[in-house]
Amino acid sequence: EHTNTPASRVCCIMDSKIIISMSDQRWKDMRDSSVNVFKISEPLVTHSAVSMSTFSLTLAATQKMALQLGISSASGGLASVAGGLAIAAASTVAHHSSSTLAYCRSTGKLPSINLSQVTAKNTVQYLQTNSKEIVFDIVLGIAVFSMLRGGVRSVLPSNICHPGAFARKYIPAINGDKYLSGVHREPLQVIYKRFGCHHCGIKKGKMIGDHMPPNKWVHGGKNEVAKITRPWWQFWDRSKPPQRFYPQCNPCSLIQSDAVRNNKKILKFHWRGIFGFPSLAGAAVGLQYLNADQ
Repeated sequence: EHTNTPASRVCCIMDSKIIISMSDQRWKDMRDSSVNVFKISEPLVTHSAVSMSTFSLTLAATQKMALQLGISSASGGLASVAGGLAIAAASTVAHHSSSTLAYCRSTGKLPSINLSQVTAKNTVQYLQTNSKEIVFDIVLGIAVFSMLRGGVRSVLPSNICHPGAFARKYIPAINGDKYLSGVHREPLQVIYKRFGCHHCGIKKGKMIGDHMPPNKWVHGGKNEVAKITRPWWQFWDRSKPPQRFYPQCNPCSLIQSDAVRNNKKILKFHWRGIFGFPSLAGAAVGLQYLNADQ
C-alpha cells in the first residue's frame, strides 16, 4: 500500500530526479553520438558529391563536344579513343575539384586565382608537378568506370542508325526483315529492362525490336548495302550482313525512321551514360583527398 507520508513524498521526488537525470544523460549521449556521426560522414558526403558532380558535368560537356564534331559511339576505334579521353578529362576535373575542396576546408579560404597568370607555360608546369597524381586518377577513373559496366563508348552520343551507346546485348533477327515476333519479344524485353534503349538508355515505355543494320540498308539494293559500316578489314565486302534485334524506345524509333528515310546522320545525346551508376568513378577519384582537409 502507498502512503502519503512526508518520507514517501521525498522518495518519489528523488526517484523522479534520478529518472530525469538518466533521461538527460541518455539524450546527451545520443546528441554526442549524432554529432560524431555527422563529423565523420559530412566530409565523405561532401567530397563524393563534389567530385561526382564535376565528373558527370565534364562528361556532359565532352558529349556535347563530340556531338558537334560528329563523333558517336559507332565511330569505331575513334569512339574508344574519344570515350577514353572524355573519362580521363572528367577524372582530372574531379581530382582538381576535390583537392581544391580539401584546401578550402583546411585553410578556411578560397584559393587565389589570377587569370592573367594562367598561361600555357604555367599550365604545363602544373601538369608536370602533379603528373603522378593526375595519371593515377585517370587510370583509377577509367578502371572504376569500366568495372561499374560503363563502357568508354557509353559517354558518347549514339548514332541513331547504328548500334547505340547502350548496345550491350541483342538477339539474332532470324526472320530477316520481319518484325519482332511474340516468341522473341520476351528475351528482348529482359534486355530492355536491364540495359534500356540501346540509343538513349531509357527503360520505360513501350519496347520496340530495332533491326540493326536497318531493313532499308540490308534489303534495299546495292546502294543501300554500301551504307553499312563494317570493320576496316572488311571494307571490300558488300554482301548482306546478318541482322540483330536491339531493344529500342518509341521516341528513338521515330527519330531513326526519319533518319533512315531521309538518309540523315542524327546523333542522340543521352544522360544515362553521364549520371548513371558508373559516375561513382568520380567519387572514387575525389575520396583520395578526404584526409587532406582534416
